[in-house]
Amino acid sequence: MAHDKLYLMHISIHGLIRARNPEIGSDVDTGGQVRYLIDLINALDRDRRVRKVELVTRKIIDPRVSGDYHAECERLSDKVSIRRVACGPQRYIRKELLWPHLSEFVDGTLAMIRAQAELPDVLHAHYADAGFVAARLSKVLGIPIIFTGHSLGRFKLDNLLTRGMKRSRIYEAFSMAERIEAEEETIENASLLIASSRNEEHEQYRLYDHYNPKLIMVNPPGCDLDRFGKPPPRRTAEKLVRTLDRFLADTKKPALIMLARPDPQKNILAAINAFAEPELRNMANLILFLGMRDDVKSMEPAQKKLLQEVLYLIDRHDLYGSVAYPKTNPPELAAALFHYARESRGALLALSR
Repeated sequence: MAHDKLYLMHISIHGLIRARNPEIGSDVDTGGQVRYLIDLINALDRDRRVRKVELVTRKIIDPRVSGDYHAECERLSDKVSIRRVACGPQRYIRKELLWPHLSEFVDGTLAMIRAQAELPDVLHAHYADAGFVAARLSKVLGIPIIFTGHSLGRFKLDNLLTRGMKRSRIYEAFSMAERIEAEEETIENASLLIASSRNEEHEQYRLYDHYNPKLIMVNPPGCDLDRFGKPPPRRTAEKLVRTLDRFLADTKKPALIMLARPDPQKNILAAINAFAEPELRNMANLILFLGMRDDVKSMEPAQKKLLQEVLYLIDRHDLYGSVAYPKTNPPELAAALFHYARESRGALLALSR
């Protein structure tokens, strides 16, 4: 049956993805990409040119995480849903360990598509692992691909080498060979590439063999003005103040706020070292919202090491009373942070990738 409106299938495999109360910052895989996707499919729900939207992700059965990630279908509206496909072990694992299991995700998604009466008009892959899957589905079904890299491997490789990390360690820790190969294949077969900035268009996609500027569209991430354009509810603002009061000796100082996943890429340690200079520490407070943690000992090794180094630097520079590092960053506090930074005459740096 012919339709004049689009059926869009988004693919995003890693991280913990659910529509309500997303666990942003719970680990290095559940960051800005998850928020971006949820906002994107909600926006498409309001687009009259679109008749159906599916976000296909990984099905997870693990007592360590919510049962929400076990549901095969999570409906957001009459035309938008999150579909979950089994891939590899049932438990939650980080994205670098998923590569050997992606063919299973291809098979599961293909079976899901064939079980219904229609094909998607477009496959939109998010990140390299989803690109791997979309490239294979496209070859079987003849469906065009849109690719949003979110974070590109060749650019990350160059950055890590510049910071002194050994190439062999990078390839081992980040499955870099598989990632770059998947990106090359996806870029070669994509009908459209989405970049979030001119820098990503000119300096990052350019590193790939199949770089074609004619296929790239720059689409900067938007902002939910309903959340960020007006002051937060009084209860939320008071909760933020109570949280910061536990750490800061003088809450009237301008606030320099860093909102990021606990990821070594984010230059968190460099920010603390820069803040430790007397001129800055005497005039401002540093507030670090670094995801969510319960017990540092139970975190992934890279996250654990980073948090230990954060605490070491705070102690080494004797920054107690000038640095806040809460254990959680609930979604409702994100908008409140922007207003807190403005009202304190400070600044907020949100690092989502």
